[in-house]
Amino acid sequence: MRRVALGINMQFPEALNLTEVRAIAKSVSRWTWSRFTAENFSQMQRHRAQTRTRRHLAMVEKIKNGRA
Repeated sequence: MRRVALGINMQFPEALNLTEVRAIAKSVSRWTWSRFTAENFSQMQRHRAQTRTRRHLAMVEKIKNGRA
């Protein structure tokens, strides 16, 4: 997690100091571990797939009806 945070931090014109980056990374890690479950992840992925499928089906219908 720290490597990711440091990498993101380096992309900004004015980077945070190392202590701040470490504290933010630690906070994000704690939040994630306390709230993340495999079931929540599965539900989120299922929702994303369903949304994507509905959007694609709507585009196909528009193309079929000549409204593309």
